[in-house]
Amino acid sequence: MRRAWTPCLLGLSIVACTDLPTEPAGPVTGPPALAVAHAPAPPLACTRTWSPGPGPSITDYDWHVAGHWIPAGIPGSTDIVCVLSGLAIAADTVVVRALEVGASGELAAHSLLEVSDTAIVRGHVTGYSGSRLAAGGVVNEGTVTLLGGTVDGDLENHGTVLLDPTGIVQWTGRRIRLHDGAVTSTAPLAPSTATVSAEEVEWHGGDVDLQVTFSTRVMRLAAPDLDGALSLQRADTLYGDIGSGVRLFLGVKGALGGSTVIRRSRGAPAAPVTNHGSLRTTDPTLRPLSLDLPPSFQNQALVSFETPTTLIGGRLVNHSFTVVEADLTVETGLVNHAVVDIDAPARVTMASGSILDVRNQSFVLGPVTLAAATLVGTGVLDSVVATAATIAPGDAGSPFGTLSFRAGLDLDALSRLDLQVRDPAVGPSDRLYLFGNVLAPAPLGLDGDLRVTAVGGFQGGRCGDRIPLIAGIAAISGQFQTVTLPATGAQRGWRISSGSPGVDLVGFRPGTRVSVEPAALTVEEGGPPVSYSVCLGSVAPLAAVEVAPASVAGEVGASPVATFDPADWMLPRTVEVTAIDDADVEGTHTDTLSHALTTTDPTYAGFAVARVPVTILDDDQASDLTLTKLLQEDNQFVGDTMSTTFRVANDGPSAATRVQITSAPLVGLELVDATGATCVLDATGGLDCRVGVVDVGAQVDVVIRFRGAVVGLHTNTLTVVGAQPDPDGADNSVVYTQRVN
Repeated sequence: MRRAWTPCLLGLSIVACTDLPTEPAGPVTGPPALAVAHAPAPPLACTRTWSPGPGPSITDYDWHVAGHWIPAGIPGSTDIVCVLSGLAIAADTVVVRALEVGASGELAAHSLLEVSDTAIVRGHVTGYSGSRLAAGGVVNEGTVTLLGGTVDGDLENHGTVLLDPTGIVQWTGRRIRLHDGAVTSTAPLAPSTATVSAEEVEWHGGDVDLQVTFSTRVMRLAAPDLDGALSLQRADTLYGDIGSGVRLFLGVKGALGGSTVIRRSRGAPAAPVTNHGSLRTTDPTLRPLSLDLPPSFQNQALVSFETPTTLIGGRLVNHSFTVVEADLTVETGLVNHAVVDIDAPARVTMASGSILDVRNQSFVLGPVTLAAATLVGTGVLDSVVATAATIAPGDAGSPFGTLSFRAGLDLDALSRLDLQVRDPAVGPSDRLYLFGNVLAPAPLGLDGDLRVTAVGGFQGGRCGDRIPLIAGIAAISGQFQTVTLPATGAQRGWRISSGSPGVDLVGFRPGTRVSVEPAALTVEEGGPPVSYSVCLGSVAPLAAVEVAPASVAGEVGASPVATFDPADWMLPRTVEVTAIDDADVEGTHTDTLSHALTTTDPTYAGFAVARVPVTILDDDQASDLTLTKLLQEDNQFVGDTMSTTFRVANDGPSAATRVQITSAPLVGLELVDATGATCVLDATGGLDCRVGVVDVGAQVDVVIRFRGAVVGLHTNTLTVVGAQPDPDGADNSVVYTQRVN
C-alpha cells in the first residue's frame, strides 16, 4: 500500500511526501504546502462526517456507532473522516486514512488512533493516558491536549499543544515546526514527564513551556526577532541566532549527557552566532552539559550556566552579561568585553590550550582556574589560580596591558608570566595589579617562571630606570623559578626587585659599586628641583650604605641622603638638587656635588663615588647698554637743520627691553625728527626717544635731526636706559656739543 500525501518540512514549507504506503491508491485531497506566514489548511474531501448523537449517555458520543456517521457506517482505514462539530469519543482502536477536526469539533482518544495520512486539528483533540495517536502528519490550528500516552507523527503547530505535567506524554516525529503565536505548554508549570523527540524542530516563536523536553537532532531558530520561551533537552544541533525576545533553556542530552551543537546554519557552520535574548543551561539534578559552539558565539544579552557546562568547539565572546552558577569548563576560549559573574561556589576552569581574553574595562567576578591555559588582555579579575599556565597581558590589538586581580593570584611552579616592557618615557608597559581583599590582603604567589621582553629596541637598564611589573597592596609570597630579562651591556643592566609593595624591573650599572645617573645636571635659579639617581652595584650589602651629597661651591642644595638597606638595596635612590636663588647678576655659573659614603660593609667602605657637575642658570637678568655718538653735522646757522647719529649697543647678558634715550631740556636746539627710534619732547622740553628691544650683541643706530635756535656753542647730554639692571652705567651717556652761527 502507499500513502499519497504526507506533510514534510522542507526549508520553510510543507511539501508532499510519497514514500509512505496507504490503501487504496488514488488521490487524497490534503492541505497545500504551508508558508511560515500561516494560511489555514483547506478542508479535506470527507468520505465520512461525524453526526453527533443526541446525548446525554456517553455512548451517544461513541465513535464506533455506525449511526453517528454520514453516510452511516463506522469509518475504516480508507476513509477521509471529518469531525466538524460535536464530541466524538474513540474508546477503541480507530484506523483511518485522513482526519479533520473542525473548529466546533472535538475528538477524545482513549486507545489507538491511527491516521495513515494527514490529521488537521481546528478544534480540540484530547489524548488520554494509555492512548496512542499515530499520523503521517498533524497540522494543529486548534488545541491538542495530551493527558498521557504517545503521539507519532510530524507536527505543524499554529495553535496550542498542552502537555499534562502529571501524566507520561511522549511525542515522536521526524519534523516538528512551531509557528509564531503558537503555544506548547505543560500548563501548569511543574516538573514534567513530557518528551518530544524529533529529527528536526523548527521554531518560529511563541511560548514553549520550560518543562517540555525535546530530544532533537536539529533545532532551528527561524528568525532573530522571535519572541517566546523555549526549553530544549537532548538537542543535537541548534541553528540560528537567538532573538531579543527569546528565552532559551538548554537541558542535558540523555542520561549520560552529550554535546548540543550551536551553529549559524547548515550552509555556514563557521559563521558567528549571536545571542540577543536569554540562553540558560539548566538541569534539575545538575547533570553536566556540553555545548559545541561555532568559532564565535557572540553574547549581546544574557547567558546563564545553571548546570555544570563544558564549552567546546569555538569561543564565547561576551559583550554583555554572563552568569556562572555551576562549574563552567572552557576548552577553547572566552573573550570578555563586559561582565562574567561567577557565583560561589561555582568556578570557571580554562582547560588546556584555551585562552581567557579579558578586554579593557571588563570584569570577571569570581574564581578562575587556568589549567595549562593562557590569560591575556587588559581587564579586572577576582582570583586566578594558574596551574602550568601562561599569563601575558595585552593582545594583538593592544600589545601592552594591565591585568588587575581583586582577590589574589597564584602561579604554580609550572606557570609562566610573560611581560613586555618599553622605555618609560614612551608610556606604561605590561603590568599586574593586585587590589587585595577589603578585609585582608590576598596572597600573591610568584612561583613559576618570569620572562621580561623589551619591545621597540628598548634597552634601558640605567641607574634610575624603574618599571613596576607587579604592584598592589597585597603581601607577596613565593619565588620565581627562573627570571629572563632584556639584554644588558657593560654599563647598563637589569635586575628584579621583589618585595613590598610589588615587583619592579630595575636598571643599574654592573661595572661599579656605586653609580649616579645622569652624570651631569643643569638647574635654574628659582626653577624646580632636578633629580639624579644613586644605585648600588651587583653585590648585596651586608649593612646599610649611606651616600650623602654635598655642594662644593655652595651654589646648590641637595637632599636627601641616599640610604640603602639590605632589604631593598636593589632599588635606586633619588636625590633632588635645587639652585640657590640669590639676587646677584651672575649669568650662567657652575657648582659640583661631591658624595660621602658611610657604611660598615667592607665591600662598599671607602669607595669614592663620582662627582656630579652642575650648571646653574641665573634668573637675575642684566643688560649692559652703551650709547655712543658716531657722526654729526657742525657749525650751522640759525634755522638750519643738523643730523647727528647715535648708536645703542647691548653687551648682555640679557636682552634689553623698553630701551629709551633721554636728555635734560634741550639748550639752543629744537627737535625736528628722528629715524631708528620714536622721538618726542617731554613736558620739560627734554628728549624722549623710544628704541624698544635690543638683543644681546645687537646695535641700533638712531639719527636725530636738530634745528639751530640760538647762536652760540650748546652742550647737551643724552643717556640710554633699559628695563633691566645695567652692571656698567659709565658708558650709558654721551655729551653732544653743537655750534650754531
